[in-house]
Amino acid sequence: MASNPDHFVTRIKNAGMKRHLGFKPRVRGVAMNPRDHAHGGGEGRSSPPVAHKTPYGKLTKVPTNRSKAYKKKKRLFKIF
Repeated sequence: MASNPDHFVTRIKNAGMKRHLGFKPRVRGVAMNPRDHAHGGGEGRSSPPVAHKTPYGKLTKVPTNRSKAYKKKKRLFKIF
């Protein structure tokens, strides 16, 4: 028998309960200052810059090479 069968039933009711479980609060990059995150700064409530970035300024959510790979594979099958 499992040690705590009702584990999946428990609900996290408030932020304090989440903190007691060891989670730290997540703060959006847009809500930070420019020195703290690449999306920070600006007047009022504004969206992030054109490209999505990590806190260190590196691009994220860039398109993958899947389409290129798929086209190459498609070309190979066309020959046969």
